[in-house]
Amino acid sequence: MTLEARGVSFAYGSGESLVKGFSALFPPGSVTAILGPNGAGKTTFLKLLLGLLKPCEGEIICKGKSISETSHKERAETISYLPQRSVQPQEWSLWELAEKGGFPRRGGGSFGEFIQKKKREAGELLELEDLWERPISTLSGGELQRGLIARCLVQDCPILVMDEPMNHLDLAHRLRICGLFDRLSTEGKTVIYAVHDFNISIQFNHRLFVLKKGGEFVEAPKERGAMESLLKETYFVDFSSIDIHDFSYYYPKKNGSN
Repeated sequence: MTLEARGVSFAYGSGESLVKGFSALFPPGSVTAILGPNGAGKTTFLKLLLGLLKPCEGEIICKGKSISETSHKERAETISYLPQRSVQPQEWSLWELAEKGGFPRRGGGSFGEFIQKKKREAGELLELEDLWERPISTLSGGELQRGLIARCLVQDCPILVMDEPMNHLDLAHRLRICGLFDRLSTEGKTVIYAVHDFNISIQFNHRLFVLKKGGEFVEAPKERGAMESLLKETYFVDFSSIDIHDFSYYYPKKNGSN
């Protein structure tokens, strides 16, 4: 299912634009990363995609119509969302948290079978089989984050929007999550996520947009020199890069070093 931004602009009140005239298609089978400095507007943009905020100009198109015209039920069945921050009851088990993702589909005769199938799949994909019965209060930040991602998988929507899903994850699990995104894309799902560790997105060849202060989106160039310049314009820090196997790795320079 395609999600589309058409000439979208947004600002809070009379403040600086956080999104300015952005248009893009997010088709089925695509994985897109959104990169940008703190406060640039990544979370705001994701909320626009979800219909949680209304654009000042332009519109978000989902299922052939403006997302503002879709019901809450339609959105819950179409887009799963991982927020950057959320508060969970500490006495819940991890599975009690994850199974809430299936609520939009409850009521059907096969719901019990569906939810158990999703539990098995998410447990295997995210290495959670031994953690399902643990209370949230006993989990590490990374374990809880994987449980929150599992909730999105249980929701089983054609579009997944995730705000910094790599938060709290160690390097091995970051690789696992990016591999999961690629698997979801082969199933025809659309994945859009905000990220700071953009090198891992480049390694997995995910489409990458850079959101600069002032609301300008720039699709990341493939050429190393152009990407280094874009990163400098975005973060006001000099960057250099090296080739590792079949991708380029970018790093900030320290005190003018190479």
